[in-house]
Amino acid sequence: MTVADLQQLLAELTRFLRAAGSKANMLTELEGLRDGLSPFSNLTLKAMIARLSRPDAAPLGGTGPTRGGGGRTARVKSDPEALARDVKELYERAASPDVSHADLDAQVDRLEPLIVKDLLAIAEQIDLFDLKAKKKKKPEILEAIRRRLHDRKGGSERAAIVDRPAAAPVAPSHNNVPVG
Repeated sequence: MTVADLQQLLAELTRFLRAAGSKANMLTELEGLRDGLSPFSNLTLKAMIARLSRPDAAPLGGTGPTRGGGGRTARVKSDPEALARDVKELYERAASPDVSHADLDAQVDRLEPLIVKDLLAIAEQIDLFDLKAKKKKKPEILEAIRRRLHDRKGGSERAAIVDRPAAAPVAPSHNNVPVG
């Protein structure tokens, strides 16, 4: 079994738990775990464990523990391609009742470590094409992505209200008609 297989299982578990109504913070942690495993996706589980158990080894795609650094470790970089796929998938599912506004916010929060170039690529995947031309800064791009996801969710909620079946018409009463 590879780490990529484990990531797929975590993604399926997250979808199942989301459908079951689990708390957003638990879902966010599972998604974070899945993304944190991205640098190891081509390794077997055994090889990843062996790599992580070496005290002097740096994780793939990041910097590991440093000697004399006070025991601090550097953060593992986020995988822009995986996050882009996640945002696109969430954008496509945003109209679903099992996707909450908290889920949308949690996804955008996961984009925070990305650089502007990666954020612009993600924005284009959800049809936000004008951000690059307007030379938006990182906080503005994140907010535009957040708004786009919430607009998609809100549009489906508004449509559900507008598209409700009309109430049955009330038959007119002939009691008030003068006879004559």
